[in-house]
Amino acid sequence: MADVQTNKNKDAYTLTLGDIFFAPMTTPGTSSTAPVYSDQIFRKTIGKKVEVKGNGKSTPLYASGVLLAQVNQETEEEISMDHIGLPTGLLDQVTATTPNNGVSFASADATTPAEFGFGFIAKRSDGVNDAMWFPRCVVSPATELSYETSEDEFKEQDVSMTIQASGLLHGDHVMYSKYSSQRETTLTVEDFMKQVVFDKSQIETLGTPVTEPKG
Repeated sequence: MADVQTNKNKDAYTLTLGDIFFAPMTTPGTSSTAPVYSDQIFRKTIGKKVEVKGNGKSTPLYASGVLLAQVNQETEEEISMDHIGLPTGLLDQVTATTPNNGVSFASADATTPAEFGFGFIAKRSDGVNDAMWFPRCVVSPATELSYETSEDEFKEQDVSMTIQASGLLHGDHVMYSKYSSQRETTLTVEDFMKQVVFDKSQIETLGTPVTEPKG
């Protein structure tokens, strides 16, 4: 019997990286309070490539000479992004830079980085959209700068940024949330990206929840 072609079992392939999202965090979260983000989410059509690499590992748990279980844990994600350029004002916000008359200074002293939410959309075939939010991010403290001379023929110059994402102190210590329009959902990708999604309670404000079928 041939499989019935439905949205959730399409062989949707990746087409392109979509828009990039930055949400400055105005109040960091604690173990008892959720983080608060700026009302303004910056949506930018600048992304060339996004790669996500976690530090997850599996630890075997032995007792009485037998393997009882495998314990999986991941505590940090490294996000590498190639882009065509960020507005300086936004870059100042996500790097906790306070310029004075157009001038900024970098100090060798220890400092607390600015935290923000980072997200992106990935477009797939047949109208399928994937999207992710990383609610607690900082820009890597290792400076990355590259400048090249211009030539007679225009040559595109991409910029790289490394972002470190970790789990929230609040609630379930969420590191990221991931949406796919191939799942049973009433949400669109635009619903998902209208705010940083880090808690199940937010789903009700994004759209009408759907009961997953059993079996």
